[in-house]
Amino acid sequence: MDGTADTAGPNWRARPRRKGKAAFFNRTALRAIVSAVGLLGLFGCGGSSRTGAGPSHVGSDGMVDPQTEAKIVALCSDCHVLPKPENFPQEAWHDEVQRGYGFYLESGRSDLKLPPQQDVIAWFRARAPEALNVEPAVYATSPALVRFAPRQLDPSTATQPPCIAAIRFTPLRPGGDPVLVMCDMRSGEVRRLDSDNLDTGGEGIAKLNNPCHAEPVDLDKDGLIDLVVADLGSFDASDHDRGRVVWLRQKEDGTWETHVLADSLGRVAAVRPGDFDGDGLTDLIVAVFGWHATGGILLLKQASTDERPGALPRFEKQVLDSRPGASHLEVDDIDGDGRLDFFVLISQHYETVEAFLHREDGFEHKVVWTADDPAYGLNGIQLCDLDGDGDRDLLLVNGDAFDGKYVKPYHGLAWLENRGTFPYEHHRLADMPGVCGARAGDLDGDGDLDIAAAAFLPHGLFSQSADERLDSVLWLEQVEPGTFVRRSLEKGHFSHAALEIADLDGDGIQDLAVGWYNDTEEKEGSRLTLWRSERSGSED
Repeated sequence: MDGTADTAGPNWRARPRRKGKAAFFNRTALRAIVSAVGLLGLFGCGGSSRTGAGPSHVGSDGMVDPQTEAKIVALCSDCHVLPKPENFPQEAWHDEVQRGYGFYLESGRSDLKLPPQQDVIAWFRARAPEALNVEPAVYATSPALVRFAPRQLDPSTATQPPCIAAIRFTPLRPGGDPVLVMCDMRSGEVRRLDSDNLDTGGEGIAKLNNPCHAEPVDLDKDGLIDLVVADLGSFDASDHDRGRVVWLRQKEDGTWETHVLADSLGRVAAVRPGDFDGDGLTDLIVAVFGWHATGGILLLKQASTDERPGALPRFEKQVLDSRPGASHLEVDDIDGDGRLDFFVLISQHYETVEAFLHREDGFEHKVVWTADDPAYGLNGIQLCDLDGDGDRDLLLVNGDAFDGKYVKPYHGLAWLENRGTFPYEHHRLADMPGVCGARAGDLDGDGDLDIAAAAFLPHGLFSQSADERLDSVLWLEQVEPGTFVRRSLEKGHFSHAALEIADLDGDGIQDLAVGWYNDTEEKEGSRLTLWRSERSGSED
């Protein structure tokens, strides 16, 4: 550990990933773990064919008797809510159940009474559809105030295909214009892109291992804007100690120094700055996604004694939570008591958003919202006042495509409305299979927040291509507080893991920057598409 005093707590068991390709980011992990149903999922912590043997209680209609059903329900909700049979097709349940029993044996547990595998399979299959069908989307029929035109930017000259896991629009100089900061999971590059180098590939800031999130902060109080970066430490999902929190320190001449603030961690998915103890020094909240036996939520508390501008900070590590699956963070004074709190999204089989409220003796947990299925696929939150009522809500995304080879009709976007109490009120906004990058912003200049979203359905994971009629980039126009209409920008190109709203061309109108995450071996193509916004009726 570089500059970090370790007070780490215990690890946590998580469910493993399916066979399939890499996990990337920001969920970053692209969580590449199996569906909650099949692994730790289906049986709270697993199951085994040896312990699941016995005479069948399956009827000729594929149903089971009430006593066996009660055992199945008790078993499958031991550690989380009961998986929803309708969220996987009938053909999936044999492998899901078999895999679950196998992981139960590996877990070392022997306390659960397991009914025969064929009974469990029959129970889920009898309640599952033959296939998962995505209903046709309903689109706005009225003309929009703006139109969007795509422009391919920043051609990739790397020897590997681009895998843009995160995009952030932020100034890198005090008073300077914002620029795009991109993290490429495969090449390890952190790059900047602005209006002066749109067509030249931008400028490299640093070369790390597998960066998946970058956050601006003046960590050393020298007046220059630095970056703190979450580095997963591997492209594929695994349990290891190669995750890092990296500080990219900007120098007066515009060059960057690389300093490791914390290492020997699981796969680090997100990091956010804030002064959590009120001492005037910037601390860091860290989401360690991990995998099976690694992960957690950390507070890196700055313990520097040298207050000279430019002095290198030192941090002490405190484990706030040991569950794997934390992937997204939002920092705010949630309860208005003058102390910084934070929201965290935890996926795996937890599928929850929680608030960590800062108290004098630590952090109090509050559930903001929890999904009703352990394979729901949560993979994004954004803090925003979506309905313009003066408080802060959350934009919620569930589109993790690494929990099965099926296009999920229940993937999409939702609004968690802050009504002053916990939990927040959940409002479904739109269905969108594979939705990954999503942001709220005023896209049409009418004074309220709209939503843009992009989809990622990995080519290597699915046995057949997703329906080309499905949206891969869309925007939801807010027409009155809390009411949105859907507009499609792109269909059939499901290679977008990151999206940002940004006025990159400086015309005063918000544009979209959509990253490309190429999970094939193709090396050509852009890292980025700029969807340039224009007032409807204006000339190009």
